[in-house]
Amino acid sequence: MSLIELAIRFFLIAIVVEICYGLLVKCHTYNFSDSISSLQLGMISRLVGLLHYALLVL
Repeated sequence: MSLIELAIRFFLIAIVVEICYGLLVKCHTYNFSDSISSLQLGMISRLVGLLHYALLVL
């Protein structure tokens, strides 16, 4: 398992923990747009690696 795959799992667990904490203290601490941005950046970094690999194969 790569470091990025571990980071994605940790990130998703952190999202769940933050949502649960916000519900527990009745305070909105979770910002959905920040999470989407971070996930998009992670996907873009994976895409760049895939494109780099595809160029090496060609």
